[in-house]
Parts: sequence; structure tokens; C-alpha cells
Amino acid sequence: MGTWGLGPLENDAAADVVADIEEDADSVARLLAEIKDEIESEDGFLEASTGEIAIAMGVLVTGVAIDDDRTWMLAKVRTELNRDQQAYLRTLIHRVMYDPNSELAELHNEAGHLDEWRAQVQPILDAWP
Repeated sequence: MGTWGLGPLENDAAADVVADIEEDADSVARLLAEIKDEIESEDGFLEASTGEIAIAMGVLVTGVAIDDDRTWMLAKVRTELNRDQQAYLRTLIHRVMYDPNSELAELHNEAGHLDEWRAQVQPILDAWP
């Protein structure tokens, strides 16, 4: 887990998501489809990188914790993901935070800052459009 902080964009997977969306206008729905396929192939196990990607995409749907110079991405992500996809993403983020099969939550728990990490991510769910 290449992480430099507890914030939703403070990891390598999130940085990659932002870069992918900046470079490829059609990457949002593709990223979500890849996440869905990965979860289905893992029988519901949520790998840490999958959770980080989902949370980063949630930032881009809600605008929570996004830099001012990247606000243009909000409209792009919101228009590319339909309501069902956005609802799936929100449910997925909740699972990443609380599901016992979430590797990311497990890693934060083992590091002793699960509650602090959840406090950083919860505003994404709270701000969901």
C-alpha cells in the first residue's frame, strides 16, 4: 500500500485514478467496470487497491477533498457515471470502510488508525449527491 497519509487521495492508487481520468475522457466508467469485475472474481474480497480506487472515484463524484485545480473533473465523473453506477460506487465505498472482507480497513486497523481513516473517508459518503 503506497500511502503517505490517511486522506482519500493520499495513496498511489488514488493518484493513478486521477491521472487516468485527466488523460482519458472515457476512463471513469471503465475503471468502475474493472473494479466490479475484480470484486466478482475475488468472491467479494475487497483488495486494498480496489478500495483506494473506489474512494478516489467517490472524491470525484462528491468533490470532497479535491484540489481546486481539479474541480473540472467533478462534472466529468458525474456525467459519465449514471445513477446506478454512482449508487454502486457509494455502496462499494461503504463496504470498503466496514466490510470484514475489506483488506484496506484491515490494514488501517492493524496500523492502529482505523477510526481516524474512517473519519477521513466518511465525508465522501455524507456528501453524496
